[in-house]
Amino acid sequence: MFCNELFEGAIREAREAHSIQLFESVLREANESEEENKTEELIFLEDLTKMTNVLSSKKKSEIITHKTIGDVYIHNGKAELDSYGLKHIIYKRKAIEKRTDEEITSMLSLICSAIHDGVPSPSYNNCVMVTKNGITAVITRLVLENGEIGLLTGYDLNTKKKEATDAIQAVIAQYSSAPEYSEFRKQVVAVTSNI
Repeated sequence: MFCNELFEGAIREAREAHSIQLFESVLREANESEEENKTEELIFLEDLTKMTNVLSSKKKSEIITHKTIGDVYIHNGKAELDSYGLKHIIYKRKAIEKRTDEEITSMLSLICSAIHDGVPSPSYNNCVMVTKNGITAVITRLVLENGEIGLLTGYDLNTKKKEATDAIQAVIAQYSSAPEYSEFRKQVVAVTSNI
């Protein structure tokens, strides 16, 4: 079993969420052909809603399924340097990189897009990197009693900075007036206001 002191809380939450959400996985498989027919924009907006639910604490976690690596749990996490999840990513972008709330909102939406259908790299140290539009989502693989799952633990844009910056600006231009994006931005601001 994967055991790391830093992720003990995440593992406990993932076990709970995994048990509770197993039926969702079965439903997803039944609706797989329907999922394939969804437009990329609809999937993008659904992922924004999932992240909004997590940051607003309406749900402990949400799942985004990658076509080859499987379910990836998106957790709230903690707004700390040595943590995991959405708040950890927000914290690093705001406190260390001095990014704007708009840039952070856009980056997080691109991270979920990468999780959904990005190109995975070979696994290293229980981590898989999934890249799309210059944004790389870091997914830690957790082995549980009833299977293996992924947990979003971080992200990177350093290797393809220009591509990532262009993608961030494109998301802002295209989605900033969408209700789902606006709701998600409100949750990001609620987190950054405490940093």
